[in-house]
Amino acid sequence: MMLKEIRDYLATAITSDSFSYGYMPDEPISVVTLYEYAGKPPEFTHDGKKLGHPGLQVIARGSDYKLVRERLEAIEAILNAVVNQSIGGTVYQRIFALQSAFPVPGWEKGHVRLAQNYGIERTEG
Repeated sequence: MMLKEIRDYLATAITSDSFSYGYMPDEPISVVTLYEYAGKPPEFTHDGKKLGHPGLQVIARGSDYKLVRERLEAIEAILNAVVNQSIGGTVYQRIFALQSAFPVPGWEKGHVRLAQNYGIERTEG
């Protein structure tokens, strides 16, 4: 499962953060959550392999804007460095940021939430 693979990969590289996927828990306040969203259609190679292009959204929440921004920048550096790498048994040709981080409104306690979207190219199946 892509979200678990990437969550585990990030948690190994950044041990100071709490990571979740699919759902942002109420606690702890400082958390990074990964979400899957529609990407591009898959491609099929001549040898029967499926190249998937799913979308990934990373949302970081915390009480300090500067720390949340720095957390996303660290994650961006780690994910942008993934090139032809096996993560959790899946080969990721690359993971790349689609734009810079942006604010996500709606956190009722006044904490900061920033998000960043990624494109992914990986061999599936």
